[in-house]
Amino acid sequence: MKHGMMIHKGFDNNDYLAVIADESSLKIEGGGDPVISVKGHFTVKEAVGNILMMGIRYSWDGLKPRIAMSAGSDYYECYDKVAKNNGYLSFNPGRLIFTGSDPEHRTMYVFNKYKFESFMYDVLTAFPDLQGMVKWAVEVKEA
Repeated sequence: MKHGMMIHKGFDNNDYLAVIADESSLKIEGGGDPVISVKGHFTVKEAVGNILMMGIRYSWDGLKPRIAMSAGSDYYECYDKVAKNNGYLSFNPGRLIFTGSDPEHRTMYVFNKYKFESFMYDVLTAFPDLQGMVKWAVEVKEA
C-alpha cells in the first residue's frame, strides 16, 4: 500500500498542517487550534501545491480537475466518518482555511476523490503555474 506524509510549517502561531495520503483518501491534520488559516499568496500556493502533490502521487488514480457540480463534489464541507462530524475548507489565492472536524484528534479535513478533483480545479485556476508540478507528480506516480 502506497502512502505518504508531508508536514507544512511556518504559521504565525506555530501551527502545522500534516498532509497524510493513502490509496483511498487524503487527510489534513493540524497542530494547535481547531481552525488553521494560511494567509499570503505564496504561503497559500505552497500549501495547496503540497496538498495537490500528495493526493496525486499517493491517493487516487485517474484524477481530473473538475468543477463541483453537486454537494458531493464540492470541497467546502466534508464528513469525517471517524469523528462523526463535519470539517470545512475555504480557499482563495490569498487564504486557505481549515475548520477541523475533530480538534481533539487534530483531524481538520478528509478529501474523497470527487472533492479533491474540484479542489484541484480551483487551485489550478488560481495558480496556473502549478500545472507543471501536477504533470510531474502524475509522471512520478505512473513510473
